[in-house]
Formats: sequence, C-alpha cells, structure tokens
Amino acid sequence: SLIHARYFQKNTPRDLQALISYIVEQGSPYWNIREKHAFITTHNWWHIALLYLELDDLDAATQIVSTHVWRENLDRRADQIGALSMFWILQMVIDSKMEQTVSSVQSQPPK
Repeated sequence: SLIHARYFQKNTPRDLQALISYIVEQGSPYWNIREKHAFITTHNWWHIALLYLELDDLDAATQIVSTHVWRENLDRRADQIGALSMFWILQMVIDSKMEQTVSSVQSQPPK
C-alpha cells in the first residue's frame, strides 16, 4: 500500500504531513466501512494515527483513534486487536513523555 511504501522512506516532518494530507484527502473518501472490509478501513486510519505520532502530534493521533479506530460496531477481532495495539502505543508515548518531563524537572537546579 502507499502508506507502507512511503512510510519506510526517509521522511521529513513536511513529507509526513504531505503524506497524511494526501491519503486523508484522496483515500479516506473511499474507506466506507459499509462497502469495504472494515479491517482495511480501520487499519488505514491506524496508520494515519501512527504517522501523527511520528510527527509528535499526540492530540491528532488520539483524535484519529477515538474517531476512526475505536469506533462503534467494532465487531471483528482484527479491528479490536488493532485498536488495542494503538492504545498500547499511545500509552507508551504518553509514558515516555512523562519520563522526559520528570527527568527534565529533576535535572534542573532548585530555585
């Protein structure tokens, strides 16, 4: 898929943002769960969320997950596993940010 092929190239943040915009604008209108396999739709949005995490945009990634990945009628196990794996990834990112913040605060001299 385009997402997989482009993701593994060396990308600048600008490249990743352009890739997200292109895929969302050109691809997502065709990701209709009722007409297409729900797993592919969910999986595509999963990748968009992952790209936002690459850009360090936790808010955008979380919005994608809550809107398109963890959604109503999440009946298939593959979709559920994909959603749970993204929650795990999000939790690791949040934990890492918290560790960085604590480390930064601890390394500052007291005032």
